[in-house]
Amino acid sequence: MEEAFHVEDQRDQTVCYHIAVTDAISIMYRRKSPKSQKLLLSPQVFIDSKCKNNVFKYLREPYGLQSRETYAFTMINPHIDAPVVLRYNSDYPRYHANDMYEIKDRSSFKSVLEANFGDIRKRNPMIGCMKMGPYKEAKTFDPYTHNMASDSIRKSLKAEPPHAMVIVGIETDDGKSNCYVKNSYGEGWGARGFGQVNINDLISIEMIEIE
Repeated sequence: MEEAFHVEDQRDQTVCYHIAVTDAISIMYRRKSPKSQKLLLSPQVFIDSKCKNNVFKYLREPYGLQSRETYAFTMINPHIDAPVVLRYNSDYPRYHANDMYEIKDRSSFKSVLEANFGDIRKRNPMIGCMKMGPYKEAKTFDPYTHNMASDSIRKSLKAEPPHAMVIVGIETDDGKSNCYVKNSYGEGWGARGFGQVNINDLISIEMIEIE
């Protein structure tokens, strides 16, 4: 998916879901219009709104996303007691989503991903959440599965919060069950920010529809 050119580095911030959703929508708008080929939307509205993972409200009217040139992505969280202040620039457009669907039935993940990425008319980026464990230190594009991890690591995963990434493709031929992901750990992770995870290690997947 050549439109997935930008790799973010969230550093020590817990903004992976905000970044993943914004990246997926940026990719879809880049594909939709030649005028949007360099569009890079800002996740900062999710941070400023203190919405945590309940982002859909801020993807609809009267809200929306703006480009990073218009609405700077600082990753700075407002103080917990501070009022919500959204720094939109009314002179520039906002980008919206019509709907979001979360799927948690793991038995359906593979068929849903194949239906999307196997159809040349779709192939829309999706959000995938998983517990990273040792995969957080990946330095290769080789596929990873928690089934290869030790029993102690698999036990430790239970206490780990899920991490969100953008699913940009799949590899399910010849008995394989992998998806290609774009992460938010910077270009030092995986292969310049991209990697492969086993579909069975995903906790949830999410589909987004834009206008």
